[in-house]
Amino acid sequence: MDLLTEKTIHYFDMDDTLFDHGGQTRVVLRSPSGTVSRVKPEDLPRKKTKGEKRDYSEFRSSEHFARVAKPIPPVISKLTRLARKQKVEILTGRSDFDDKDRFGAALAQHGIDIAKVHVRRVGNMRDSLTTAQRKAKHISDEINKHGYKVVHLYDDLPSNLEAFAALRRQHPGVRFHPHHVQRAGDQVKIKRHR
Repeated sequence: MDLLTEKTIHYFDMDDTLFDHGGQTRVVLRSPSGTVSRVKPEDLPRKKTKGEKRDYSEFRSSEHFARVAKPIPPVISKLTRLARKQKVEILTGRSDFDDKDRFGAALAQHGIDIAKVHVRRVGNMRDSLTTAQRKAKHISDEINKHGYKVVHLYDDLPSNLEAFAALRRQHPGVRFHPHHVQRAGDQVKIKRHR
């Protein structure tokens, strides 16, 4: 059967896959002693220490996103090309933005219409799962709900791709295609991940 006639969906991660933030988007960490630091999310300890406060406001700020997010053209081009004929969604570990219209306008500047390409935010899930597990759960739920037979994920993090690929055990009748988005300077490669 032709891929275009089957129920197919393409998911694209947002941060470091569609957009580069140049390390400018950080979590503000306040220790119990009052020390304040700005930390990359991947450098945060999994568990908070007693009295520690984490401020994710930069990740919810539409203004901050519009100011610092730089498009990764080959990946955005792939997304917009696919969106003309197939179902495409952005799947991000972020939660809701503070201004949906401003965020939508920032995406529109780069050819992404949120009226056609829905943005799924797994950061809204209230559970103890990792981002990779949340993304996999969301995709699994969507397969169950909509009957997708071919699912693609474009992501820069191997952990997200591995959790996605592990869904093959739960959904043996579905074809999963993990795509690793790798960047070195201005070079971008989209490679098939195992």
